[in-house]
Amino acid sequence: MRALQAVEFLVRSIPHRVLLALHGGARDVPVPDWRARPYRVLVIRDDGIGDLILTMETLRAIPGAWPGITVDVLASPQNATFARTLPSVGDVLVHRRGPMRDLLRTWRTLRRRRYDVVVDGRATISNVKAHTAALMLATGARWRIGVGNRRNDWVYTVRVMPGVTTHITEIIAALASPFGISLRDRDWRPRLSLADADRAPAEQRWQDVGEGRPRVLVNISVGNDERLWRHERYGAVLA
Repeated sequence: MRALQAVEFLVRSIPHRVLLALHGGARDVPVPDWRARPYRVLVIRDDGIGDLILTMETLRAIPGAWPGITVDVLASPQNATFARTLPSVGDVLVHRRGPMRDLLRTWRTLRRRRYDVVVDGRATISNVKAHTAALMLATGARWRIGVGNRRNDWVYTVRVMPGVTTHITEIIAALASPFGISLRDRDWRPRLSLADADRAPAEQRWQDVGEGRPRVLVNISVGNDERLWRHERYGAVLA
């Protein structure tokens, strides 16, 4: 079984190696002096809104580390609206994942933007998808940052090793380390800013339910069917 899995992985990795050979090659590049000049950074977060929320503080930390750094986000249709509310994000590009042939339009857009750095925000899955590799290479960025020790991590020119972590947010936060930011330097818990006009009706609704009993909010949304837990199981857990 392991031999078959190894063969399967080798076959699946061929598109990555072809892409790398055509657009940038597999090489390590030392991080630059961020004080030397302005740098344009793109963070890939074209997945769920919850994933983007967990990345909020990283998106805040990177442009805050050096005056010349600006950060854009490649978002999904699901989280693009929320991404535009983040004050630390400059521009938001929307990309819907689909067949590789549909990448051409996004590829051209990314090439025109001439980013210096691209960061793979999809840091908590076990391997780097061919789609993500294609997006990173499309930017033409010299510095391609991502979490290492994963399958197909050779697409990165700067590999981050988070070490021992206790929460998914810490893995994402490690992506800020090439910018000279330490995991211990700040509180990485996401902070949502809500206007009073938005908060008041939510608080009122929260007060109206439960009849004084302890209230628990359970999020049952998932990004895809593979991660779906049948709804009736939540009832048993809550009971």
